[in-house]
Amino acid sequence: MSRQEIHSSFVTRFAAPRIEPVAPITAEHLRRVEQDLKVTFPTAYLAFLTQHGPVFTPSILDLVTGGESEQAPEGASFDVQEFFEPKQIVETHRLYSSGGMEDWLVPVAMDCMGNVFGFRREERHPRPDDCPVLFFDHDYCKIHQEADGFDEWLASFLQLAK
Repeated sequence: MSRQEIHSSFVTRFAAPRIEPVAPITAEHLRRVEQDLKVTFPTAYLAFLTQHGPVFTPSILDLVTGGESEQAPEGASFDVQEFFEPKQIVETHRLYSSGGMEDWLVPVAMDCMGNVFGFRREERHPRPDDCPVLFFDHDYCKIHQEADGFDEWLASFLQLAK
């Protein structure tokens, strides 16, 4: 599947309406976050957020836990419940960094328990096409790699849904 197909399929399959509407996100909004936090987001993430916005995906929880059957599918990991708006990225980074998260992680999404997914905080030129998605478990103050890339991470949820 192409990047656009992965992103569109992910949104079609998992996105739910938000209670409060969210304004469209532009590349300029994300450039400001990059400047503020001294990070370079991968093209894959920029394409997703500027095309689809900060989607809300609560149905992924049932997917990764097995729902009523309570039998998690093989390969299931943590759910992603919502992607952050640019302002939330900066606020969450400051809040979580002050609470024990390593400063080098820039959170871009959250699971249902308040753990965050993000990218390594580094400025890279040229902009990387994709990069590893990291997971911060706030209970243990540990970070581990969740996927080799953003597109791969989204595609893993689509694979579980088959």
